[in-house]
This record gives sequence, structure tokens and C-alpha cells, in this order.
Amino acid sequence: MFDDRGEPAPPPMTDPEQILRFAKEAEITGDFDLANTFYQSLAQLCSSLPVQRLARDRQNVNHWLDYGCFKLMIGDHISAQECFQEAVVLNREHVHSLLLCGIVALLLHRYKDAEVLLENATCKDPSSSLAWTLLGLFYEMQGDDIRMEMAFTEAGKVHKAEKDYGTSDTKTVIDGGTKSSLGPPSEKDTVSKGGTEIPNNAEFPSTQTEHLSENTLSIQQPERKASMISKRASVSSVRNKSPKNGTQKGSTASEGSECGCRTTSIYMEAAQFLVQVNALQFIERALAHELLSPDGGPSCRYHLICAQINLMRKEFERANQNLQEASQIEHQNPDVWALKGHLHFLSGQNSKARDCYEHTISLVADASDMHPVYLRLGSIYLDQDEYEKAKKTYLQACKQSPTCLTWLGVGIACYRLEELEDSEDALSEANATNNSNAEVWGYLTLLCLKTKRPFEAEQSYKYTMKLNLQNENLLAEIQTLQKEVGFGDPSF
Repeated sequence: MFDDRGEPAPPPMTDPEQILRFAKEAEITGDFDLANTFYQSLAQLCSSLPVQRLARDRQNVNHWLDYGCFKLMIGDHISAQECFQEAVVLNREHVHSLLLCGIVALLLHRYKDAEVLLENATCKDPSSSLAWTLLGLFYEMQGDDIRMEMAFTEAGKVHKAEKDYGTSDTKTVIDGGTKSSLGPPSEKDTVSKGGTEIPNNAEFPSTQTEHLSENTLSIQQPERKASMISKRASVSSVRNKSPKNGTQKGSTASEGSECGCRTTSIYMEAAQFLVQVNALQFIERALAHELLSPDGGPSCRYHLICAQINLMRKEFERANQNLQEASQIEHQNPDVWALKGHLHFLSGQNSKARDCYEHTISLVADASDMHPVYLRLGSIYLDQDEYEKAKKTYLQACKQSPTCLTWLGVGIACYRLEELEDSEDALSEANATNNSNAEVWGYLTLLCLKTKRPFEAEQSYKYTMKLNLQNENLLAEIQTLQKEVGFGDPSF
């Protein structure tokens, strides 16, 4: 067994957008420990910046808000409050930070603090219809009908002005990309929404793949590498989807649909914001007003938000009912089909989930967040031994939003297809993205065993075990192949 005790730990990730993307992906896969690790890295990155840069980098406020929203999702209100307070310290004029501090104060039954914070938000930005609406909802909870009506009236006036001038202080979607949706009003915001916990005491190679075979290709731009792997595959398995009716695919569900074109009321605007920040306790109040609003009613968007809430609460039957209602209003809305897929996936009905995800991808417009669609559909294909389809799906995910898990999916599919060169390329990309994923090291072990590289196989296996691989089937496959080839286990 070789000794690597002198090897330093890998350098920490320093790209905030990449870290945020990994955190959101860990949320998708339900690995909240890993998500928390990434959010902590994001917060530490903010704290380590020089004061001069911190003062001018407004995006750092959003990192604290994203971390706080994650804490809200897992029910840690105290930690959420600390994150939002950090954001306020960084920028006392940031309206969303004040609103979120007010929401958490309300959750913690600090009603006076909540009132001060929400009123302060309306003072900082009197043109924010969102701030006025949330203040109105607060007064409703307090039974102060007069102030509630005053706040809602002001919100309506501001909202009308926003529509007249074509502006809004919050751009929201059902599920979006990886950028924070909680930026200042002047920014165009979009909402962001398996892993392995990173051990504190693990030792890793100083660079992710430096000890593997020199035949491994150097790391390239993700889109270029995905294209290279695609070009080596059959044309039918990786062909781009042809435009339909002369329309290029790539727009989202919020563009050109009932959910995007219908006028949004102040209550729906508030509901969308509350969904984004995981403040589920207040959404139902906003939605109740939406049903009674002249601009509202039981729209496709309304039922989608209700279904999202149901999924977060694991109320699958109610989620299905809301999605059926949404589908009747707008049958070809990709967000409806994506959420149907998520419902079936979370319910363990993979065949139905596959059908819904495939239909989502076939539509002209993309769902608001395609990443979980690709991830989950790819995993279903792997489980069903549809490796060519899995490869194509994961490659599409790599082109749109490359992560460790998307490259791992490509690597697994290529390995099963006996496309070992492509598999090594993809696994090297996965390792370069996150060299603390035990499954990546596990498949690198299989690859090195298969290609007769004893030293690399033994080393990869060592890191697989050090990272505590949880996939028992993969571990058994590795150990079986080690016995067949007669090397790869340091104990031999």
C-alpha cells in the first residue's frame, strides 16, 4: 500500500456560482448534509473577501440569502435569521434582506421586530409592491384590518405603475436556474432550485486526477468536452432536437404561455417570492387573496404553486390534484409535466416519471428548471439499463449546467456501453469538479481495473474506501472485478 500522508488537501472551490449550483443540486437529490456543506463554503467565501471588495460586491448579499433560505427549508429558523442578518449588515438598503428578516422574526413570534423590519422595507423602497403586500399580510395576521387594507391598496397602486412602465421588483418563476433570485430590485433575478458528504479528515490528492493515467485527457471547457463525447457516439443517440414549427427550443415555460402572459396580481407575486425563499407558512394566505383578486383566480400558475407546496410537504395526493387542474388549464405547459415527473419520481413510480420527463423534453419550451428533469430521467435510464438514452440525457445536462453528478452520469453510461475512453473523459471531468465524490472514485477504480492499470486502480480504490462509498452494489462489483484480475486491492 502506498503512503500519501504528505499530500495536501485539494484547494477549496472559489467560484460562487459553481458552489451555489452544487448546493442546489444536493437539495434536488435530498442530500441536505452535502447542501449545507456547500452553503457553508459559500458563506465562508463571502466572509474571507477583503472589505473593499465585499462593499462593492452585492452578489455576496445573495449568497447569505440563499444559505438562509436553505435553513428555512430544513426548519432551522435561528440559523436562517443569522444568515439574513449577515445580509442586512452587508447592505442595509437591500429590501429582500429586510423582508426575509421580517419573515423569520414573525416565525420566531417576535412580532414587533417583524413589523419594524417590514415597515423599514417599504420605507427603503416605497416602489416595491412586494414589500407592501408582505406588510399587508403581516397586518392581516395581527388582525389589523385598517392597516392591512392601506398596505394592500398601496401595493396595488405600485403594482399598476410597475405594469404601466413594464418593471417589477421581483422576477420569479416556478423553478429556475442557479443564480440567486434575491438580488436588488434593479437586477434581473431568477430563482435557483446524490451526493456524498465531504469528510473533514479525508486526505485527497493535491490535484484531482494527477495520479491517474497520463492518457486521461486534460480538462477542457464542459460544453466542448460534452460535444467531443457526443461526436464519438452514434448520430441517432445524440442528435439535437429539431426545431418545431420553425421555433427554436430554449425558451422557458414562463415565455409565451398562460403562466407567463397572464397579468400577475400582487398576491401571486408575493406567493412566488415566498415559494422561492421556502417561507411556506405564509404562502397560503397570499394564495387565498389570489383567489378573490380581480386579477387572480385559479390559474395554471396558481395550481403550480399549490403543487410545489404539496411536494415540499410530501402531500402527493393533493399535489396530483393541483397538477391535474393545471393540466386542464394549460395541457402543454412544460412546468406542469416536469412537476408531474417529480411527483411520480418522489412517489417511487419511475415508469410514470420517465413518461412525464420525456414529454417535458419533447416540448418546444423548456421547463423553468430543466436540471432536475435531466438528472432524474438519466438516473431512471441507468436503473432500467437504457445506457444510450442515459448518456444522451446526461450529456444534455452537461451542456446546460455541468456538475459532478451530470459528468458522473455520462461516465457510468459510457462505462456500461464499453466506451472506456469516453467514460474516462467524463469521470475525469466529474473528479475535477468535485474530487470528494466516492462514486466517481468507485467508477474510476472499475475503469482502471478494466484497462489493466494496477497502480491507478489501487489508488482509486483507496480513495473510494476513504470516502466511505455507500453504494453497496458498486462496491461488490469492484471487489468482484479485483478478484478476477488479481490486483487493485492493497490487501492482496
